[in-house]
Amino acid sequence: MESTDMTYPIQEMAIQTETLKQIRAQRLVRREKQYVFRLDAQQVQRARELDLPDSALLALAAIDAAAYGSRRNDWVTLPTKTIDAFARGFRWWHRATTKLEHAGLIECQRHSGRLPRYRLKKRG
Repeated sequence: MESTDMTYPIQEMAIQTETLKQIRAQRLVRREKQYVFRLDAQQVQRARELDLPDSALLALAAIDAAAYGSRRNDWVTLPTKTIDAFARGFRWWHRATTKLEHAGLIECQRHSGRLPRYRLKKRG
């Protein structure tokens, strides 16, 4: 029996419309996501009394913002994209959250292979 398989070369051609060109140009100049965190004066005062570094204050603000979005007494996990937005690496975050934990401002649950979970301790 003869084989009747015939192959045809496929020629692909990229389509460039004005809309696609505009979208591609916008992607190239997309701005980084900006994060805005807030801390109340009591938290800042307490952190200063405990002589915490600025990195711990940044971590406290990020955890407080995540807790503000959920119920305040729930455990929260911060995505790695949020931590990477500070452009400092993972070690500073671990050191800062450890200092906050030792100072009694947050609770932390760390398990290998998972992101740490944080909870603000009650004020008072």
